[in-house]
Amino acid sequence: PDVGGLAASFSRIDLAIDFATDADFALPFEPETFIVRWTGWITTPVGGEHTFTCGSDDGARLVIAGREVFAHRRLRPYAETTGTIRLEPGRHPVELLFYENRVYASCRLYWSGPGFERRVVPSSVLTPPDELAGVVQPHVSRIEPAAARVGERVTLTGVGFARSPAGNVVTFAGVPADVVAAAPGELVVEVPGGAETGDVTVKVGPLTSLPRRFAVDSLNGLFAEYFLIGRDL
Repeated sequence: PDVGGLAASFSRIDLAIDFATDADFALPFEPETFIVRWTGWITTPVGGEHTFTCGSDDGARLVIAGREVFAHRRLRPYAETTGTIRLEPGRHPVELLFYENRVYASCRLYWSGPGFERRVVPSSVLTPPDELAGVVQPHVSRIEPAAARVGERVTLTGVGFARSPAGNVVTFAGVPADVVAAAPGELVVEVPGGAETGDVTVKVGPLTSLPRRFAVDSLNGLFAEYFLIGRDL
């Protein structure tokens, strides 16, 4: 699928492409009918022939230094596609596009080359695009209290938060929340109306934190039904 010109629904830094199951993706939405495009740099310590293998369900295409290494465009149960490319020592631009079209999502990228056997491509040779090199990935380590009602305030503790409230986009199960106060390691937010028990994420610039579970307590009050009759009663 072509995602050119589309705004990403979710973005983060993935240390490696090693997602064996739906749950491994840890997405803030159901891992069905989605596309992910990984971009950045891959560093080859030694020059020579390098073989890349992608196990995926469904399709995947790998491009390194502007050259297509492999492409499997059709739907399939988990299977592997392999390609070989000669690379000089140093870093090279890389793009892997993967799509999942229902039932089971999986994508794992392996490589082998001069002096080493097949293994998952490690994070030590992968770096993000240059414009993200100095950015800290937002991460929520704790939410206090762990459950609250709509309209109550909770404190998010973590790293990578923006210093101004407007620089942080916080969602509760997909519903945007008001950020009351912000600091690099702490956010005070108000549980938004319409939120349900589910995942909380923080987005700062182009990066979004991994989801953290939060419980929204039931509201107090009575169920009210209003009927506009439109004439005297």
